[in-house]
Amino acid sequence: MRPLSKSKKYPLLFSLAILLFLGTIVILFKGVEKERILLEQPTDVVVVNTSTVSTQIYWKTNPTQIQRLEYKKATETGLYKTARTDIIDIEIPNKQRIYYTTLSDLEPNTGYLFRIETNGQKGENEYSFKTKPISDEVLLPEITTGKTGKQKLLLITIDDGEQYLQDTQYHGTWALDTQDGNYIVETYADYTKESELKSQLMDIISSPIYAQSGANCKTNVKVNVSTSPSKAKVTDILNRWVQSCPLGGYPNECYEDVYCRALKYGIDPAFAITIWSNESGGSNYAYVSSVEDFGIHNNPSVPVANFDKQIEHFLQKIAVPSYTGNTCVWDPAFEQAYNPTLGTGVIMWGAKFLTGGCTTFDQLKRGYEYMSQINQIYGWYTNKTLTWPFTVTAKPNACSYANAYTNTTYNSCNSKGTTTTPPEEPPTPPPSTTRKWLAITGIGNDGKRISPEVDLPCESLGWNTYCTCIWKYNIKPGEYTKDAQIGQTCTVDGKVIATSTTPEPPQQPIPEEKGCCLFNDSVEYTEVKECAGEILENVTERYCKENNARINLVKGVNMFEAPLVVNSSQIKIGTAKELIETSNKEILAVGLFRNDQWEKIVKNENGQNYGTDFNLVPGEVYVVIALEDIEIPIKTINIPYEVEVSQLVGWNLVPTSLFKNTISTTKNILLNTEYSYIKQIAVWNNQQSLFDYTLRDNAGKIFGDAINISKERGIFIKIPY
Repeated sequence: MRPLSKSKKYPLLFSLAILLFLGTIVILFKGVEKERILLEQPTDVVVVNTSTVSTQIYWKTNPTQIQRLEYKKATETGLYKTARTDIIDIEIPNKQRIYYTTLSDLEPNTGYLFRIETNGQKGENEYSFKTKPISDEVLLPEITTGKTGKQKLLLITIDDGEQYLQDTQYHGTWALDTQDGNYIVETYADYTKESELKSQLMDIISSPIYAQSGANCKTNVKVNVSTSPSKAKVTDILNRWVQSCPLGGYPNECYEDVYCRALKYGIDPAFAITIWSNESGGSNYAYVSSVEDFGIHNNPSVPVANFDKQIEHFLQKIAVPSYTGNTCVWDPAFEQAYNPTLGTGVIMWGAKFLTGGCTTFDQLKRGYEYMSQINQIYGWYTNKTLTWPFTVTAKPNACSYANAYTNTTYNSCNSKGTTTTPPEEPPTPPPSTTRKWLAITGIGNDGKRISPEVDLPCESLGWNTYCTCIWKYNIKPGEYTKDAQIGQTCTVDGKVIATSTTPEPPQQPIPEEKGCCLFNDSVEYTEVKECAGEILENVTERYCKENNARINLVKGVNMFEAPLVVNSSQIKIGTAKELIETSNKEILAVGLFRNDQWEKIVKNENGQNYGTDFNLVPGEVYVVIALEDIEIPIKTINIPYEVEVSQLVGWNLVPTSLFKNTISTTKNILLNTEYSYIKQIAVWNNQQSLFDYTLRDNAGKIFGDAINISKERGIFIKIPY
């Protein structure tokens, strides 16, 4: 073969070089494109907390990606539905974004598909999960607990493959029902923000502040107005705030200073006391040496463990209406999702105070959770609900600081320190002899004769030691007056005589006993002897009134508080079997759980009722498992119901009303000395088909969340044998 001439050889080499260059570009482009696609792909996709009707999905991506989740039934061929998603941005250790969503209103025992869309492009990967079936039993919890650092999302996998995500950002502990199975705990994300991490590092490398002189409040302040909440109530609550360190706070020394400074600046004193309690347990330096008395942090001019600077900054800059100003933005989507029971102003203030911002859905959510806790404490002190703004009429002269001095007491956890004693004030002279003035008859200040003229006995009212009888007004001392001892009588003719013995009045006929009578599907408060029906015990006249109401049972597990049905001839639900029949057999089971066992239970299997029927006691709480949402209209009345909780052992289902008058969270029940015999509390979460838990160990450490029980009918409590 003849070699190519130069004139033909070089163009061919050039063409080959061009092809090689283009091929390299294509390979590089495909590599970049592949890297871009990999960069956009979600990672660590987990399906957690799956119940019969809902689930939660978490995944991670880099902060530049905008992603959303779409889902549908596995059996459907139609379009995917878009789910609402929320975001947690992580700065440390690597910049990341966590997306999460809760899918609700799902169907039990049903498979679903979902995919994740990135920047408007459909995701290539398709994921699946299946909801749980509705069970005909409720397994009582076998609670496992653990401790971890705050600001973490923990992924807990149980040996049957179920996964749960626990958020420990507020309390650093977790509690989960593992049914005594094996489990693995791993950190899904540590979402400490950079600013918070710097603050934590400063705490580590700086010398701790021990405040050897105690809270530097002003003590011996004289309050010239009535106070609410009282010092006794505040002291009692704060001395029980931290069980392991009950005496480390300063309610005795600082109560008046908190109250008076709040009045001075026109801030509700009860609100200031509430924040002081929540943020520091009343400046409990013995428990946490670097505590922030009023929650002010990351402010060099307001150091920790400095009561004076903390309260001044809080009252002048934080508790005032201008704190939120025009910077907060209310999110209607948050209101639709949570239907909050607190006002928008209260929630936005809490969001800014807790997170530093009050514009995003997540900030409002955290603010609402925080202010719900604050509202509970405020309720302890006032029996009222927080309203916005937290202001009252300013009273700068309500207190006197003339004899006040800076507290120098340092309290330990179990003993109060010695307070520097101020100069003694002169002793208060004993009260002078007191008397009761009796105007009998005579000429009054208007010059007219006093009428009618009657004899008046000198009787003790608990404070007077004798009486002075007056026959005329506008008199000189000693004229027309005489002293009378208790038991004597001043007569209209100017004499003081021994009180005559008066005959006892004739006995009045004993009124007929009355009660609340239930007869012919109506109630009436009437004489017992006239009642042709049943007298309802312990029902006063005030509550002997029928009301139209509805029994609402949701699909799944219900804590059902049995009502007293007035129209029982029409609505027959007096027994477990009657309730099942009235529901058109949409109820699977009705049971009473007492002393660690199902004391009574009736089950509906394939349309047949099994088990011994039992009466549903009005006010008692039963577990009712329903296949569908059920609504039953009834006529009822409110009746009291009590159970001797201290006599129970093991797990017991009890009415939440036993605690509602004074306590609104599970944590508060466990911290209340009245219920020291209760060690664990479980609240059924119907959305997750599992229990939420709070428990206290022998050292007084609380595990799990403070669960709001204000909307619960019944809760499980565990009392050791």
